[in-house]
Amino acid sequence: MSITRADQTVSRFVSRKVEALLVYLAYERREHQREWLAALLWDDLTQERALGNLRTALSNLTSQLGDVLQVSRQSVMLRPDLDCRVDAQTLLEAIDASDGPVNAPAARDLTAALALYKGDLLAGFHLRGGENFEHWRTVESERLKGRVLGALQRLSRYTIERGDYEAGIAHARKALSLDPLNEESHRHLILMLARSGQRSAAMAQYDLCLQVLRDELDVEPEPETVELMEAILANEVMATAPARPAVHLPTMPTPFINRPGELRRIAESLRQPTCRLLTILGGGGMGKTRLALQSAAELAEDFRDGAVFVPLVSVLKGEFLPVEIANALGFTPQGVQDPLAELADYLSDREMLLVLDNFEHRPTTQTGSRSCCGAPRRRVCWSPRGSG
Repeated sequence: MSITRADQTVSRFVSRKVEALLVYLAYERREHQREWLAALLWDDLTQERALGNLRTALSNLTSQLGDVLQVSRQSVMLRPDLDCRVDAQTLLEAIDASDGPVNAPAARDLTAALALYKGDLLAGFHLRGGENFEHWRTVESERLKGRVLGALQRLSRYTIERGDYEAGIAHARKALSLDPLNEESHRHLILMLARSGQRSAAMAQYDLCLQVLRDELDVEPEPETVELMEAILANEVMATAPARPAVHLPTMPTPFINRPGELRRIAESLRQPTCRLLTILGGGGMGKTRLALQSAAELAEDFRDGAVFVPLVSVLKGEFLPVEIANALGFTPQGVQDPLAELADYLSDREMLLVLDNFEHRPTTQTGSRSCCGAPRRRVCWSPRGSG
């Protein structure tokens, strides 16, 4: 545990329980009844003595930290306007924020947040006569560990999908350090070791999984784990090179005049899971196409299936719009159903950034928006010509 204020370590509290009180108030940012706090920290004393100790602790906190408490005759809490950060809560908020399909920006943010996790909550911090506090700490520690483990598994699945085995192996190993009995994490690691060309290491990991399961639980591995190992032994799981997003953007003949504010706004918008369509509006010659292409080039790595430029200047009627997009993607509709429906089906499992240029066909705007926004995990950077 570390308590700092303005980058200076805060210490010299009268007792360990004063530190515990501050930790609890900072972690549980809400109003608490005095009787509850007294019982939390002094459960081995009578209520009268426990409440007396609580008053002393509150006085010590105020003397050390100043006006940080909001106190009444019945309750205590940290002031709601107090800027107080707890790394464990920051981590939980980041995990909550990443809920849903993982994309490249979310994976980066989640990986950075997981670096905050150093081990069990308040490891090595114990109180005498504070069994209630210890119970709270244990429950919260397990909850935090479970959330971290779940986030690591989500990252492992994402990296397997992306073919980023180096990062995925690190995630899987960290997950196993938290829970060596988690068979899904063993499978993730075995698969990524095999696909990254480390066949012997994959086999050794499988043997370790067998040993841990038998020694600790006296069980055999799940059928999925056995089938994975059999596939590796049969050379059905081979080393594969990391997949690189396909980027089909035209090379511009002139240098890009830096527009950091607009590039940042576009990136922030496209990285939001709810953003399916982004429109760039402006007068003719304002550089909308150039801005859209520069943004797409910088963001292409964020999309598993890359970025594609779709010029629509030659499209005169709305019914030709899906065909033009399909041509840019190298996809040929089979004619078995409406081209728009076929295009939506083709894109439904892809994570792609489409740059639609000269998309100003007023009668077809609604149709175009639907056709490009219906597939999951895909965003569109729309760069119309003129005021649109």
